[in-house]
Amino acid sequence: MSEYTNEIAQFQDMRNKNIRNNNGWLSVIGLYWLNKGTTICGGSETSDIVIPCEHERVLKITFINGKIIVEPLIKIKTNHGFFKTGELNNDQTSNPDILYIDTISIELLKRHDRYALRIRDKLNPKIKSFPSLEWHPIDTKYCIKGKYTRHESCRKISITIALGGEYLFDNPGKITFSVHDREYELEAVRQGQSNNLFIIFKDETNGDTTYGAGRFLFIPFDFKDEEVSNIVIDFNKTISPPCAYTSAATCPLPPLMNTLPIRIYAGERAVLIDK
Repeated sequence: MSEYTNEIAQFQDMRNKNIRNNNGWLSVIGLYWLNKGTTICGGSETSDIVIPCEHERVLKITFINGKIIVEPLIKIKTNHGFFKTGELNNDQTSNPDILYIDTISIELLKRHDRYALRIRDKLNPKIKSFPSLEWHPIDTKYCIKGKYTRHESCRKISITIALGGEYLFDNPGKITFSVHDREYELEAVRQGQSNNLFIIFKDETNGDTTYGAGRFLFIPFDFKDEEVSNIVIDFNKTISPPCAYTSAATCPLPPLMNTLPIRIYAGERAVLIDK
C-alpha cells in the first residue's frame, strides 16, 4: 500500500468512526425549532418537546426579545460543569454549551434569527445498525493541484438550507482546477473560524453513486497567509453531508455556481437507508 493510499484509507476509517461516536450524526434523534414564549422539555408525553428520559420535566426554555433563557428543572451537567438558569451558548459561539441528561445530549442551534434544539442519544440503535460507509476506489487523478484566488474583499454568499430558508456564509475566495483537460472553478466558504476551505458542490454522480443533494470537501487552509495560491484539491476526501444520515440536519446545499458538469468518481458513495 502506497503512502497516499494508506493516508486515504485512514481518512475513510476515521470518517466511519466519527459518524458513530457520541456526537456523530448517527446519534441524532431529533431537531426542534423553538417558538417564541415558553417551551417545556421532558420525558412526559405532555411536554412540548418529548425526549427519551426518565424525568417528566427537565428544561424550561423561554424565547423572548431575541434571547434564549434556559432554566434546568433537574440537576443537569454540561460540557462546562453544571448548568444554572441563564442564556445557553449556541453552536455559532466560540464556546457552545451541551446539556447532558442520562444518555441524551442537547445543543442549541442558531440559524439567522431562528433557534432549534438538536438532540442526540449515544445509545441510538442506528449507531450499530447503520452499514459501513462505502467509497469509490482511491484514484490519484482526483488528487489535483489547484489554485486559490482570494476575493478582493471578504464576501458573503447566500446558501439554501436543507430544512428551508437561507444562510449567509463568508465567501473568501474560489478554487480553480483541471479535470479531464478542462478547467473548472468552485466557490469556497468558511464556517466561523475554521481552518478549512469548505466546498459545497454537485457533480453528475449525485443521485447515482453519490448522495443526491450534493457533497462536501474540506481543504486545510491558512487564512492568515495572504500570499497562498497553490493548494491541493483531493476529491478522494469528499464526504456526504449530514442530511445523508438524518432528517434532523440543517445541511447547506450547493449553490448553483458550484455545479460541475462532469462525473467525479471519488470519495464517499451514497448509502441507501431509511433515515
